[in-house]
Amino acid sequence: MGKKFDYDVFLSHNSKDKPRVRRLAERLRDAGLRVWLDESVIKPGDDIYLAIERGLESSRTLILCMSNAAFGSGWVALERSTVLFRDPTNEGRRFIPLLLEDCEIPDAIRRYKYVDWHEESDAALNELLSACGGSVVITPEPATAVATAISPQVQAKERTIPPEVEQAVKAISLGHTSPVNSVAVTPDGSKAVSGSSDKTVRVWDLEKGRCLATLEGHSSSV
Repeated sequence: MGKKFDYDVFLSHNSKDKPRVRRLAERLRDAGLRVWLDESVIKPGDDIYLAIERGLESSRTLILCMSNAAFGSGWVALERSTVLFRDPTNEGRRFIPLLLEDCEIPDAIRRYKYVDWHEESDAALNELLSACGGSVVITPEPATAVATAISPQVQAKERTIPPEVEQAVKAISLGHTSPVNSVAVTPDGSKAVSGSSDKTVRVWDLEKGRCLATLEGHSSSV
């Protein structure tokens, strides 16, 4: 079995970029990812070095938020060096560079393809989420696109999707990495549970169209 991580992503950044990184963290959380962000995890009195070391160890992927300020930071250099030392070829996709602004990228990082975050667009977020193994964001699409994303088993039931939850259904259908096999909605219509061939079960907030929890560990399709 693969290693179980407490966090999906670790956001490595300089404090000068904090406002943009906060927005990024919120969008990643809205997409269902578990995010390690220093101000959310490190508490007063904590040993900062040990907290960062534990965060790196317990995070599946490090997102390096690249900027002029970041490349002048000793902490950021330490974080990226730690991850690249553990996986020099980045075969396990433990390291994803994210370009916040035009800057001189060090030769050691230039070899890795980065995600362009200048505009903070949905397309860039989709690319980042895909690289991190997460779900894509909700984007306006024709209703027929929802049906093609759901597995034939669900389509065969020919259920009508209420307009008020159409966006949530898009999130569910696109939130798994494999076809969705089943969806159950709570009696009050506020939440749903989805099972997928990706061997996970996800709990959804239908009003906000966001993932509340991901249950892993299944040995086959759910």
